[in-house]
Amino acid sequence: LVSVRAALAHAEGAAPTDPATLDPAIRAELEAALATIDAVRASGTSVFDVRRALAHRSAVLSLLGRRADAAAAYAEALGLDLENGEELLEGLRELLDSFGALEAVLTLVPKAIAAHPGRRWQFAPLADLARTRLALERTAPLSTTDLARLRDEVGKRLSTLPPCDHADDRRPVARAVARDLGFDEAVILVWLADLGACCCDCAVARVCGPREPRA
Repeated sequence: LVSVRAALAHAEGAAPTDPATLDPAIRAELEAALATIDAVRASGTSVFDVRRALAHRSAVLSLLGRRADAAAAYAEALGLDLENGEELLEGLRELLDSFGALEAVLTLVPKAIAAHPGRRWQFAPLADLARTRLALERTAPLSTTDLARLRDEVGKRLSTLPPCDHADDRRPVARAVARDLGFDEAVILVWLADLGACCCDCAVARVCGPREPRA
Protein backbone atom coordinates (compact mmCIF):
# COMPACT_ATOMS: atom_id res chain seq x y z
CA LEU A 1 0.00 0.00 0.00
CA VAL A 2 3.01 2.31 -0.26
CA SER A 3 1.90 3.52 -3.69
CA VAL A 4 -1.60 4.13 -2.34
CA ARG A 5 -0.29 6.26 0.51
CA ALA A 6 1.79 8.23 -2.00
CA ALA A 7 -1.28 8.81 -4.18
CA LEU A 8 -3.26 9.93 -1.14
CA ALA A 9 -0.54 12.35 -0.05
CA HIS A 10 -0.35 13.79 -3.56
CA ALA A 11 -4.13 14.15 -3.84
CA GLU A 12 -4.61 15.61 -0.37
CA GLY A 13 -2.07 18.30 -1.17
CA ALA A 14 -3.81 19.29 -4.39
CA ALA A 15 -7.45 18.27 -3.97
CA PRO A 16 -10.00 21.10 -4.34
CA THR A 17 -12.93 21.60 -2.00
CA ASP A 18 -15.26 20.30 -4.72
CA PRO A 19 -14.27 16.79 -5.92
CA ALA A 20 -16.00 17.54 -9.24
CA THR A 21 -13.12 19.87 -10.11
CA LEU A 22 -10.42 17.35 -9.23
CA ASP A 23 -7.51 17.39 -11.67
CA PRO A 24 -7.94 14.52 -14.18
CA ALA A 25 -4.40 13.26 -13.57
CA ILE A 26 -4.99 13.09 -9.82
CA ARG A 27 -8.36 11.42 -10.39
CA ALA A 28 -6.68 8.78 -12.56
CA GLU A 29 -4.03 8.25 -9.88
CA LEU A 30 -6.72 7.73 -7.25
CA GLU A 31 -8.68 5.34 -9.47
CA ALA A 32 -5.50 3.31 -9.95
CA ALA A 33 -5.00 3.33 -6.18
CA LEU A 34 -8.46 1.81 -5.76
CA ALA A 35 -7.48 -1.11 -7.96
CA THR A 36 -4.35 -1.65 -5.87
CA ILE A 37 -6.37 -1.50 -2.67
CA ASP A 38 -8.90 -4.04 -3.95
CA ALA A 39 -6.09 -6.43 -4.84
CA VAL A 40 -4.55 -6.07 -1.37
CA ARG A 41 -7.95 -6.54 0.23
CA ALA A 42 -8.66 -9.68 -1.78
CA SER A 43 -5.32 -11.20 -0.80
CA GLY A 44 -5.44 -10.08 2.82
CA THR A 45 -4.52 -12.88 5.19
CA SER A 46 -5.56 -11.13 8.40
CA VAL A 47 -8.31 -8.86 9.72
CA PHE A 48 -5.65 -6.19 10.19
CA ASP A 49 -4.70 -6.29 6.49
CA VAL A 50 -8.33 -6.13 5.33
CA ARG A 51 -9.18 -3.30 7.72
CA ARG A 52 -6.14 -1.34 6.60
CA ALA A 53 -7.12 -1.79 2.95
CA LEU A 54 -10.68 -0.69 3.70
CA ALA A 55 -9.43 2.38 5.57
CA HIS A 56 -7.34 3.38 2.55
CA ARG A 57 -10.30 2.67 0.27
CA SER A 58 -12.48 4.98 2.35
CA ALA A 59 -9.89 7.76 2.18
CA VAL A 60 -9.51 7.46 -1.60
CA LEU A 61 -13.26 7.37 -2.19
CA SER A 62 -13.71 10.47 -0.03
CA LEU A 63 -11.24 12.38 -2.18
CA LEU A 64 -13.10 11.22 -5.28
CA GLY A 65 -16.33 12.62 -3.86
CA ARG A 66 -17.93 9.18 -3.46
CA ARG A 67 -19.06 9.84 0.10
CA ALA A 68 -21.57 6.98 0.41
CA ASP A 69 -19.04 4.43 -0.85
CA ALA A 70 -16.39 5.88 1.46
CA ALA A 71 -18.77 5.52 4.39
CA ALA A 72 -19.53 1.91 3.46
CA ALA A 73 -15.83 1.03 3.40
CA TYR A 74 -15.27 2.81 6.72
CA ALA A 75 -18.23 1.02 8.33
CA GLU A 76 -17.08 -2.36 7.05
CA ALA A 77 -13.60 -1.79 8.47
CA LEU A 78 -15.02 -0.70 11.82
CA GLY A 79 -17.28 -3.73 12.07
CA LEU A 80 -14.51 -6.23 11.45
CA ASP A 81 -12.94 -5.72 14.87
CA LEU A 82 -15.11 -4.76 17.83
CA GLU A 83 -12.51 -5.31 20.53
CA ASN A 84 -11.38 -1.71 21.07
CA GLY A 85 -14.30 0.17 22.63
CA GLU A 86 -12.72 3.60 22.35
CA GLU A 87 -11.93 3.05 18.67
CA LEU A 88 -15.50 1.89 18.11
CA LEU A 89 -16.89 5.00 19.77
CA GLU A 90 -14.69 7.30 17.72
CA GLY A 91 -15.53 5.43 14.53
CA LEU A 92 -19.27 5.56 15.16
CA ARG A 93 -19.06 9.30 15.76
CA GLU A 94 -17.17 9.62 12.49
CA LEU A 95 -19.85 7.68 10.64
CA LEU A 96 -22.57 9.78 12.21
CA ASP A 97 -21.10 13.27 11.95
CA SER A 98 -18.60 13.15 9.08
CA PHE A 99 -20.15 10.63 6.72
CA GLY A 100 -23.83 10.94 7.61
CA ALA A 101 -23.97 7.13 7.44
CA LEU A 102 -27.03 6.91 9.67
CA GLU A 103 -28.05 3.38 8.70
CA ALA A 104 -24.53 2.08 9.34
CA VAL A 105 -24.61 3.58 12.82
CA LEU A 106 -27.89 1.80 13.56
CA THR A 107 -26.40 -1.48 12.33
CA LEU A 108 -23.16 -1.20 14.30
CA VAL A 109 -24.37 0.22 17.62
CA PRO A 110 -26.10 -3.01 18.78
CA LYS A 111 -22.92 -4.93 17.96
CA ALA A 112 -20.84 -2.39 19.86
CA ILE A 113 -23.13 -2.65 22.89
CA ALA A 114 -23.01 -6.46 22.77
CA ALA A 115 -19.20 -6.33 22.70
CA HIS A 116 -18.97 -3.64 25.41
CA PRO A 117 -22.18 -3.69 27.51
CA GLY A 118 -20.65 -1.36 30.09
CA ARG A 119 -20.41 1.37 27.46
CA ARG A 120 -24.08 1.26 26.46
CA TRP A 121 -24.45 4.78 27.87
CA GLN A 122 -21.97 6.01 25.25
CA PHE A 123 -23.14 3.96 22.26
CA ALA A 124 -26.92 4.10 22.63
CA PRO A 125 -27.20 7.92 22.28
CA LEU A 126 -25.45 7.69 18.90
CA ALA A 127 -28.19 5.36 17.65
CA ASP A 128 -30.80 7.76 19.04
CA LEU A 129 -29.20 10.62 17.09
CA ALA A 130 -29.14 8.52 13.93
CA ARG A 131 -32.85 7.72 14.31
CA THR A 132 -33.65 11.38 14.91
CA ARG A 133 -31.74 12.48 11.83
CA LEU A 134 -33.39 9.80 9.70
CA ALA A 135 -36.79 11.04 10.87
CA LEU A 136 -35.80 14.63 10.05
CA GLU A 137 -34.67 13.49 6.62
CA ARG A 138 -37.97 11.70 5.98
CA THR A 139 -40.02 14.76 6.96
CA ALA A 140 -37.72 17.36 5.40
CA PRO A 141 -39.63 20.24 3.78
CA LEU A 142 -36.42 21.24 1.95
CA SER A 143 -34.01 19.39 -0.28
CA THR A 144 -30.31 19.53 0.58
CA THR A 145 -29.87 22.06 -2.23
CA ASP A 146 -32.71 24.26 -0.98
CA LEU A 147 -31.39 24.11 2.58
CA ALA A 148 -28.03 25.33 1.29
CA ARG A 149 -29.77 28.16 -0.61
CA LEU A 150 -31.67 29.25 2.48
CA ARG A 151 -28.63 28.97 4.73
CA ASP A 152 -26.44 30.97 2.36
CA GLU A 153 -29.02 33.73 1.91
CA VAL A 154 -29.53 34.03 5.67
CA GLY A 155 -25.76 34.37 6.06
CA LYS A 156 -25.59 37.08 3.40
CA ARG A 157 -28.35 39.12 4.99
CA LEU A 158 -26.87 38.74 8.46
CA SER A 159 -23.56 40.13 7.17
CA THR A 160 -25.28 43.50 6.64
CA LEU A 161 -26.81 43.61 10.14
CA PRO A 162 -25.42 44.20 13.65
CA PRO A 163 -23.88 41.12 15.31
CA CYS A 164 -26.38 38.46 16.35
CA ASP A 165 -27.15 38.37 20.09
CA HIS A 166 -28.14 34.67 19.90
CA ALA A 167 -31.37 35.36 21.75
CA ASP A 168 -34.14 35.82 19.17
CA ASP A 169 -35.83 32.49 18.59
CA ARG A 170 -38.29 34.17 16.21
CA ARG A 171 -35.45 34.09 13.64
CA PRO A 172 -36.84 36.98 11.59
CA VAL A 173 -34.16 36.85 8.90
CA ALA A 174 -34.66 33.13 8.30
CA ARG A 175 -38.43 33.67 8.26
CA ALA A 176 -38.07 36.39 5.63
CA VAL A 177 -35.69 34.35 3.51
CA ALA A 178 -37.97 31.30 3.60
CA ARG A 179 -40.88 33.47 2.53
CA ASP A 180 -38.88 35.14 -0.26
CA LEU A 181 -37.78 31.73 -1.58
CA GLY A 182 -41.38 30.58 -1.71
CA PHE A 183 -41.29 28.14 1.19
CA ASP A 184 -43.80 27.66 4.00
CA GLU A 185 -41.99 29.71 6.63
CA ALA A 186 -43.80 28.22 9.64
CA VAL A 187 -43.01 24.64 8.60
CA ILE A 188 -39.43 25.55 7.73
CA LEU A 189 -38.77 27.23 11.08
CA VAL A 190 -40.05 24.22 13.03
CA TRP A 191 -37.87 21.85 11.01
CA LEU A 192 -34.83 24.11 11.40
CA ALA A 193 -35.39 24.16 15.16
CA ASP A 194 -35.49 20.36 15.20
CA LEU A 195 -32.17 20.37 13.35
CA GLY A 196 -30.74 22.53 16.14
CA ALA A 197 -31.19 26.03 14.69
CA CYS A 198 -33.71 27.17 17.26
CA CYS A 199 -32.22 30.14 19.12
CA CYS A 200 -31.29 32.71 16.47
CA ASP A 201 -30.71 33.50 12.81
CA CYS A 202 -26.97 32.85 12.90
CA ALA A 203 -27.72 29.29 14.03
CA VAL A 204 -29.74 28.91 10.83
CA ALA A 205 -26.80 30.21 8.78
CA ARG A 206 -24.62 27.33 9.99
CA VAL A 207 -27.15 24.54 10.56
CA CYS A 208 -26.39 21.15 9.04
CA GLY A 209 -28.89 18.93 7.28
CA PRO A 210 -29.53 15.40 8.57
CA ARG A 211 -26.65 13.85 6.61
CA GLU A 212 -24.36 16.83 6.14
CA PRO A 213 -20.89 16.73 7.74
CA ARG A 214 -20.61 18.39 11.12
CA ALA A 215 -17.39 20.19 12.11
